[in-house]
Amino acid sequence: MICHDIKKPFSLIRLMFNYLKSGRLNQEKVEKFSSQIEESMRYVNELLANLMIAGKEQTNQLEPFDLKKVVNKAWENSVVQQSRPFSLELLMNHHGQIFADKLRVERVFMNLFSNAMEAMDRPFKKIWVDTRPIVINERQYIEVKLGNEGSYIPEEDHSKLFESYYTRGKENGTGLGLAIVHQAVTSHGGQIYCRSEPNIGTEFVFQLPMIKTGKM
Repeated sequence: MICHDIKKPFSLIRLMFNYLKSGRLNQEKVEKFSSQIEESMRYVNELLANLMIAGKEQTNQLEPFDLKKVVNKAWENSVVQQSRPFSLELLMNHHGQIFADKLRVERVFMNLFSNAMEAMDRPFKKIWVDTRPIVINERQYIEVKLGNEGSYIPEEDHSKLFESYYTRGKENGTGLGLAIVHQAVTSHGGQIYCRSEPNIGTEFVFQLPMIKTGKM
């Protein structure tokens, strides 16, 4: 399955090249192939990134950083790979910095954004990130809610979402994205879960550690 996915964009390029050689490549076919190749390359790029992460044991490189900047960077990197427009509502209701592995946290948001975009039936519905400070076992965390409008995941599927290679109703996907998200969140002492309601949307809720401050 994975080999087939990686080969797909190259097969499309070869087919497009054959049309070009035969003189049968018109503007309509150029646009069609270009769109398909762009989407396939986006998927392969995401697939390879997740495979590289899943294939090695990681030690967190902890550092303080501004979560808003990381979220915005992850959003920009996710949107640029899409052929449809999306909008983000960002509500940062906390003070202070995260103390975590910056690259892994960025990958958490990129994977969740990618899932949210793929699950939406219309591009103009909303994706949001909402944060608030919480305390777990006398330690300060930021609770993050990342969700989208319009998608729905039945409750019986929630327990399987974070298993490696589990996919649910996705045309493309290896089932590694949410497994990597779960691994990153729990390695920082947090938890992640999903909640979803029909005709309303789906939200992933998780925690990331903060630098201990007097102000939350």
